[in-house]
Amino acid sequence: MGQNQGMKKALLFVLALAVIPVGVDAQVTPSASCADINGLSPLEDVRPCAEQGDAEAQYRLGRMYAIGSGSLPEDFVESVRWYRLAAEQGHGGAQTSLGFRYRYGRGVPEDDVEAVRWFRLASEQGNAEAQYSLGTLYAGGEGVPEDHVRAYMWFNLAAAQGNEDAESGKAGIERRMTREQIAEAQRLSTEWYERLEEAGEDLNVRLEGLRRDYPQYYNNIIRQIQRCFGWSAAGNWQTTLAFTVGRDGLASDIDFLTRSGNTAFDSEAMGAVDCARFGELPEDYPVEGVRVNFTFSPSG
Repeated sequence: MGQNQGMKKALLFVLALAVIPVGVDAQVTPSASCADINGLSPLEDVRPCAEQGDAEAQYRLGRMYAIGSGSLPEDFVESVRWYRLAAEQGHGGAQTSLGFRYRYGRGVPEDDVEAVRWFRLASEQGNAEAQYSLGTLYAGGEGVPEDHVRAYMWFNLAAAQGNEDAESGKAGIERRMTREQIAEAQRLSTEWYERLEEAGEDLNVRLEGLRRDYPQYYNNIIRQIQRCFGWSAAGNWQTTLAFTVGRDGLASDIDFLTRSGNTAFDSEAMGAVDCARFGELPEDYPVEGVRVNFTFSPSG
């Protein structure tokens, strides 16, 4: 596979991961082509996949209705309908968007309690925008009792993924907290990460040629892909994808190095990489991107 100039400056390492399935209960199995749906996909590609039950397509169709794009009229009610279908399948972006719908009463009655519910579901998946929003609601006592400790915790988790608003929120709430409260919030943040790691304690991770200078960031790559990988069917499949994590924390130049022979499994792996949001690279990171080879191989 060819490399462009940006990729030549990237740091090469391998993450070989045996993934324990974390099921996503899709009602209908979408066609393999639906794995390519993204924010640039046209309506004529998005709608059929959404109607087949593909969560990413449902989320994208919801966004199209939300802003009136792709020849669609702006329709908040229809947007909510598609967001909800994707959110109920566990799509973190859709859960976050549905939270905003309830927060500001667009397409549904304004309901902070319901906003908290959807933001929490997305936050537990590691969605930084949802974590920041949940922190804001805790800080203001909207939809939940006011709780500066919980607000700081969610701000802290979002800020760790590069969310600048969360960094500002954390600094603001910290000025209203005691040292004991800050320590408790930090303890809760650590516990949250530990729970995430325990969920993947059976993962067999092999790192080859990997710099050990930013272990938290490298581990987050694993966590974020695990969060997005929803394969639950039986079978001994294995596929390896290569991609570059850029300064903005998004994956690009995604390509297969090996395929499993199972189109649906390969599509799920591709979708997991496309879904993952890794957070911005550390400011002092020595290169402009991280080139990753990631192997999906569910056990059992």
